[in-house]
Amino acid sequence: MNQKKQSIQLLNKSAHHALNNQNYPLALNLFKKAYLLDPEEENNLLNVSYTFDKLGQFEPGLIAAQIRSLEYRQKWQIFYGLNRLWKGSLDSEQIILISDYMYGETICNSYWGQLLRAAGIHSTIYCDKRLAPLYEKNNVFDSVVVVDRELLVQDKYPSFSEEWTPVSPLLYSMTTHCGLRNIHLPIFDCDQQDLKTFHQSFLSREVGRKLIGINWACSSISSPRSIPLEAFQPLSRIPHSTLVSLQKPPGIDQLSGCSFVDKFIYMQSNLSAQEDFYCTALAIKSCSCIITCDTAVAHLCGFMGVPTFLLLNSTHDGRWGDRDVYPLYPTVKLRRNNLQSWHMILVDIANEIANGNLI
Repeated sequence: MNQKKQSIQLLNKSAHHALNNQNYPLALNLFKKAYLLDPEEENNLLNVSYTFDKLGQFEPGLIAAQIRSLEYRQKWQIFYGLNRLWKGSLDSEQIILISDYMYGETICNSYWGQLLRAAGIHSTIYCDKRLAPLYEKNNVFDSVVVVDRELLVQDKYPSFSEEWTPVSPLLYSMTTHCGLRNIHLPIFDCDQQDLKTFHQSFLSREVGRKLIGINWACSSISSPRSIPLEAFQPLSRIPHSTLVSLQKPPGIDQLSGCSFVDKFIYMQSNLSAQEDFYCTALAIKSCSCIITCDTAVAHLCGFMGVPTFLLLNSTHDGRWGDRDVYPLYPTVKLRRNNLQSWHMILVDIANEIANGNLI
């Protein structure tokens, strides 16, 4: 490890300790030093922005966004870049948000629809077909446009100008201007008639059972964020409960070979075939709690206000910091694997659930 990276890690560790002790001025000073050592590292900027919000302050020079007018549409599109300053304002009538091809990054920025609406600004989200039903049902943004995910993956879409970048966590650095404390949960919910139909289709044989949702892998099985399904085996021993897999490919193939496959709902294979995130939201809403790795499901649960255990590897995404909770998701408990066995961590979680120790 080079000396600069080691210095940044030490600064961030001390800053998170100051945050936990609510010493925000000290935390801000330390985070700023880390940011100045490496201003192109996204998490350094996010840490500074988060601390500014805690202090109720706003520093435009740290806003990593540029709003550029699209004259032929007479709308605004948000561009992101770590070294750019915010050249525009939120005084425009309409703003376009372009979905990140990573579903979790888009979902975790959905609070922007609420903030923009409160500011009287019309917002449009451009997203792929798996996310569209979730946004259409919840009216998070004023309008939804479905785009081809492959174009999002390639960072290009022909109906826009040549230069644009997808939605990213850097939107978080703008919340100090709009007021992070003005976010109200849940941002996502489910229609009662849709829930009834969902239960009839997938859960008719599970009446009276406690449903526990699990998601064990992110978009890459080899990612350190993913967890082997077999580690979740302790959850299968919770009395009067049935497991619900929220997993989508890749990773779903682990289900057929796991030692407790008989503990999942009867219609699991049918549910696993459903691709859109509104169906995932219906499954989440039907569960008593969710246990998930760091993936889109975690962000969806957080904005639905559902009791959730988020499993974080020792090399987790820096956005979660060293806290036990994440400010945007008060119903999500963070569980870290500091070189422990995932099995033992999940044994503890299973005991908490069996004893009714949910949020």
